[in-house]
Amino acid sequence: MRTVGVCFVICLLSLGTFAYAQEFRASISGHVTDSTGASVPQAKVQATNIATKEVNNATTDNSGGYTIPLLPPGIYKLTIQATGFKQYIRENVSLEISQAAGIDAKLELGDVTQTVEVTGEAALLETQSASRSGLIDTKEVAELPLNSGRNPFMLGLTASGVTFRGASIWQRPFDNGAIADWVVNGGWQESNEFLLDGAPNNAQMGTNNIAYVPMVETVQEFTMMQNTYDAQYGHTMGGILNTVMKSGGSTFHGTGWEFLRRSALDANNFQNNSASVYAPRPNHYLDDYGGQVSGQVIVPKLLKRDGYIKLFYMGAFQNYREATADPLLVSWPTPEMRTGDFSKLVNGAGQAITIYDPTTAVYDASGNVVTNRLPFPGNIIPANRVNPAAQVLTKLMPLPNTTTPGYRYGTGDLSLPDVTDHDAYYNMTIKFDWTVGDKHRFFMREGSNDRTEHHRASSCQRNRRHGRGWPVALPAHQRHLRAGLDGHVESDDCARRPRFQYPLHRKGLRLR
Repeated sequence: MRTVGVCFVICLLSLGTFAYAQEFRASISGHVTDSTGASVPQAKVQATNIATKEVNNATTDNSGGYTIPLLPPGIYKLTIQATGFKQYIRENVSLEISQAAGIDAKLELGDVTQTVEVTGEAALLETQSASRSGLIDTKEVAELPLNSGRNPFMLGLTASGVTFRGASIWQRPFDNGAIADWVVNGGWQESNEFLLDGAPNNAQMGTNNIAYVPMVETVQEFTMMQNTYDAQYGHTMGGILNTVMKSGGSTFHGTGWEFLRRSALDANNFQNNSASVYAPRPNHYLDDYGGQVSGQVIVPKLLKRDGYIKLFYMGAFQNYREATADPLLVSWPTPEMRTGDFSKLVNGAGQAITIYDPTTAVYDASGNVVTNRLPFPGNIIPANRVNPAAQVLTKLMPLPNTTTPGYRYGTGDLSLPDVTDHDAYYNMTIKFDWTVGDKHRFFMREGSNDRTEHHRASSCQRNRRHGRGWPVALPAHQRHLRAGLDGHVESDDCARRPRFQYPLHRKGLRLR
């Protein structure tokens, strides 16, 4: 029955196209010897995840070697048992993203009920791979300061050889293009690869963008890989940002947050401070709030805490709201212009601009001009020549309220000092991890976010690509789905772990 259940999960995944992604999980390998250095075959090696209590087993071969692959990054307890030897225990084995840790163990003669606990060991060395990377661990992700929006990827700057080439003002989690501008060890800018739980996290909207940016509270750790000599990382000219998201554990955890900014709490800007007359702080507010929960699903008689099948969950939601002052200075027709009076109309040099009557030109049968058109007397269009529809439309236009030095007549005459730009953004993630015994694991994660930008734009002074002084809404929606299945089939002389993964990413721009 258990085998049928596992096969059913595999069939579900087979509905999509399977993809072998770069591995984000770690492994432990090494040799087990006795006090004389002789190999100890058939020793039982067990790695226990401290957070989830998951157990992973291996048996040493005739040379005393063992390997435990596909271990989610975290803290483990390593136990080794062999007949005629004391039990070997090593606590607090910390595994990082994609780490191939080498741990050799020397067993002492004695009864298996006796224990040798190894403490104070040196940090694990990367002995199985030539790739090198800088790790940003759970503590650094949680405690190091971040800019507005709290984009965890910006902590990649703490790694050696890494330079961020994007604009400092665009480091928010929805600035997907700007936050992808990294130079790693002199590699090509915008030629980096981004991985999330082992699946590609790149998006192609313009250049090489980051597809999905997870919340700080959902990131366990990530690495900025500077030298990628491993064959599985073979299609990038830059570095690799490899991220692992948190999973639920055997105990419940929850957290909430609220980061806020208000005009009264902000420092005044340089321009206002340098003005001869005091200028108040611009209107501004920012709220970044949300929560995260994780734990184990317990269903009486079905899903037990120490049952054969375990289900863990992690979910988080973030809401981001910001309004920034964006005063506009635009141009609208003066009151006399709306009645046809252009007597004050001049160009940038202060010279009068003549308004001509298009009906006064005379043409011959071939369409050639015989007599040029004549100017309107006094540069004023007669009232009976003004279109009635235009007369109604001009009444709906705002009236000028200022004159601006350096601007010619009829331009820069409407000041809107209270205009603000609004950003509305949410980010949501949910992740489930199943374990079936100690040989099968399955996880599924879905992440989505949505950003809507509301601002006023002017074709004259501001944001020319977005319109002519009217409200503009630019919503963008992103989704990132990742699923994976690890199966372990072990026999006397071999161990095989077939893997199936289904990464899906969708990013779209919706116009309203």
